[in-house]
Amino acid sequence: MDYKISSTSNAFNEINRTHMLVNDLSRVVSKDSMCFDKETSGEYIIRICEDLKICEAMRCIHKCCPDGHSFVNGSKCEKTWIHGINLELFSGAVEDFQDNFAIIHGYSPLYPIQHYMKYRINSRGTFFVSDRDGNKTYLASERSYCFEHATKGGRTLGYVLFRFFPNIEDVPLDTKFMVNRWAMAISVVFLLITSLFYIFTKETRKVFGKCLVSLCFSLLILFVMLAAYIPFKKNLLEKRYSHVCKSVGFLITYLSFSCFIWFQVLCFDIYRTFGSSSNQIVVDKKKRNMRRFLYFSLYGWGVPLLLTSLPALFHYKDVLPAPIRVEVAVTKCIIEKRDGNYAEIVFRIIPLTIIQVADIILFVKTIRYCLKVRKDIQKLSENNSKKKRFSVKQERLVLVIKLSVTMGMLFLFELISSFVDFKMNPTTANIEIIWDVINCLQGLFIFIIFVCKKKTFEGCKKRIDIDRLRKISLTSNTRVTSVPASTRRIR
Repeated sequence: MDYKISSTSNAFNEINRTHMLVNDLSRVVSKDSMCFDKETSGEYIIRICEDLKICEAMRCIHKCCPDGHSFVNGSKCEKTWIHGINLELFSGAVEDFQDNFAIIHGYSPLYPIQHYMKYRINSRGTFFVSDRDGNKTYLASERSYCFEHATKGGRTLGYVLFRFFPNIEDVPLDTKFMVNRWAMAISVVFLLITSLFYIFTKETRKVFGKCLVSLCFSLLILFVMLAAYIPFKKNLLEKRYSHVCKSVGFLITYLSFSCFIWFQVLCFDIYRTFGSSSNQIVVDKKKRNMRRFLYFSLYGWGVPLLLTSLPALFHYKDVLPAPIRVEVAVTKCIIEKRDGNYAEIVFRIIPLTIIQVADIILFVKTIRYCLKVRKDIQKLSENNSKKKRFSVKQERLVLVIKLSVTMGMLFLFELISSFVDFKMNPTTANIEIIWDVINCLQGLFIFIIFVCKKKTFEGCKKRIDIDRLRKISLTSNTRVTSVPASTRRIR
């Protein structure tokens, strides 16, 4: 707290080696908690470190860094010799901004106040804020906000108002996130069952089976990461964990891309299967399939790596203009979505849109070819082997079309949520919860589409019947061979 004093001649009286009497204030202060200086105006001031109780007598304003320090390249306090807080810049939100105030500093973690948050600070220092979670009021002594001068990459951002994350222990998980975690847990179980089913039934011998298991693996790891990330999100945003937060965010982005890319691989495999000639003579089918899957793997895991590396590179290099600057680990670990910033659209939504458009083109071409081949086969009714091959291909196409509906819903949600704020009102907020849950149940839908088929049940029934017949056959053989032996013993 700064106090003006009349002169330096009789301003202080030394009481002992540790304390002094400030005559103008008529109070004894510790030498370690005060300093004395002259302002540019020629007036003398004494700065005293006060207890928080001072906020009951006069207004306290929060500053993020110690006086004379500012944020440089993130939430890092460095000496810049910029003193105080210029409240005139916030005159519309701070009552009586010209009045004297005390400064409280040294809080973290924090994030810049968002465009949808409405706030004001009254003459007593009480902080009022209206955000997506409702209206909140904080006393001057409570941790809730702070002002700070900031620079980044040589650019002066000026004074910025920041909000604080409350302690994770103080805030229960949102109902939406709790429901999503359970939905993701269900998905993980069914994705695991689907993968094991395809492995044990030897469907992974086919390229299609291998690609489907790769898609399941991507989704499974993505849901595990998201379920683990939700409860630790606020802790990860602390300055000391920022690198962990960024790593988690970019890994989630990579897995999200890989899910869509592996789905595209399935679409291409179906298109290629229909388009290839069934009369080809293949010398080593196994070797050819392994080579094809290797190419698919390079595409399925390599392209997402490239798409994730671009925003990661631009985030750490910080060379892009403000409208497309990649911000990570400020309010969340993934790419930030802010008013006037289009980084998420450029680095996430546009690539996903291109992938989806390519999938639609492949589908249209495949369906057209499928209808053409179907007409040709109907004319050649005697060719049963050709009919069988076409039937298998057609079944796979139907399965992938069903999968495209669920994956399409996921993409549609990503697309709409990048332009629309679902938390605008309770109705859209509830729609977001329902949509989120449906997307989190992708694993269950994949299990229903690819495992819960009539053909699968018939195959399982056949296998059970064969096992029963084998047991009966073994039992009857044992009885038949045992009769002559006993007869010989009697004789």
